[in-house]
Amino acid sequence: MNFEIVVRQVEEGKVIKESLIKEIQVSEPKSIMDIGFRHSEQVSIISSIQDSYIPLQCKLLFTVDACPKCGNKPMRNGTHTVSFHSSLSDHKIKAQGYSCSCGWQSRPTVHGIFGSNVHPDLIKTQATLGAKMPYKDAQLAITEFNCSNRSVNNHVKIAEATNKVGEILHEVKIKEEVIVINESKELYLHVDGGHIRDKIQDKRSFEAMISTVFQPESYRKISDKKAIIENKHISASALNDNGSTINNLTIKAAQKEGMSKNTKITAFCDGAANYWSVVDSLAPYCKEITKILDWFHIRQAYDKAVNLLPEYKEELDASKYKVWHGKATEGIEKLKVLSQTLISKKYREQKINRIESIISYLSNNIDKLINYMSRKNNDLPYTSNVAEANVESQINARFKRKQKMQWNRKNAHNVLQVRSVIYSNEWLGYQTLIDTKLAA
Repeated sequence: MNFEIVVRQVEEGKVIKESLIKEIQVSEPKSIMDIGFRHSEQVSIISSIQDSYIPLQCKLLFTVDACPKCGNKPMRNGTHTVSFHSSLSDHKIKAQGYSCSCGWQSRPTVHGIFGSNVHPDLIKTQATLGAKMPYKDAQLAITEFNCSNRSVNNHVKIAEATNKVGEILHEVKIKEEVIVINESKELYLHVDGGHIRDKIQDKRSFEAMISTVFQPESYRKISDKKAIIENKHISASALNDNGSTINNLTIKAAQKEGMSKNTKITAFCDGAANYWSVVDSLAPYCKEITKILDWFHIRQAYDKAVNLLPEYKEELDASKYKVWHGKATEGIEKLKVLSQTLISKKYREQKINRIESIISYLSNNIDKLINYMSRKNNDLPYTSNVAEANVESQINARFKRKQKMQWNRKNAHNVLQVRSVIYSNEWLGYQTLIDTKLAA
């Protein structure tokens, strides 16, 4: 038995043209690899079908019945080749040129009519992969999936697509109006950030900020030391605009999670003023905000001190124990005693400064220190270490690691817009708008 894939061009019930795309003899599969068509065969089949279909569409698209300048019927004026890049394959189409006695002439192209000869589906694929991994890795991934090395999928084109979609998402998210349908009585907010290598040689790095808003029921402990956030809205910005963008996006993210004038928000930050500023931007839109200096960064500060002063681990653990149990003042006093001990024993300034920095860190945020042990016992969040996973997924995984690439703020911001939409599971919500903007 033979199996044929045939494309027929039918007009008024009559077959005008027929093309055999693939013919194969049906046989019993010897292994699972023999069932159906292989991936490369599927791509080839689709490409061949497109080769038959796209020229018919372009003929209708390019046909000119009347001169747009004088209204007379134009003359044919040679043919030219038009290129088009679909999501899986590239196509060359023969197109008719036109001219008129009035001087008007036209050599129509897909790019000339739509502003691009790349299908939006391919641009979205490039953008999502470009936002998730280095552009050259994205090029390799698309090449493997397409089963061919297409020039439209080189790393430069992928970078352009990622920036284009990121710009669209930024514009759409800044302008969108969020209507709160289901109010939340309580929300959690984590604000943090990371540094990205600056493309400008005399600057080392710039900061990108991440905020994560979620409902209490989305917070789930999976072990004594690990918790996950099942549903959340992530916002991100790398722009140097005094927090305007991250504030705007965070407010809308909170509204999507149900923030209203009746909502109580518990916010976790590492103590940086610009992070607390993001938290404060929500104040006019909610009932109240409880600010907590997150335990992750407190513990991190103590761990660094122990690494530098291992001989005083017991004293540092005693201070940390007090802070953990809500006795921050006593914990700070123990650090002050330790600092004086180090001074009296003429320890290096670096080690003394490490203890003094913890004292300042805790003292400057004394009103945001709580009984962390109590919150843990009540299965309540007490740290932003879950949000740190978002910093890891949003910033470190794309902009750091072993990568040598350097960034400017705008391009980094565009990548972050794509990543935040992906990890907030909002892509489908924005897809129609992205498609419309890409096709404009």
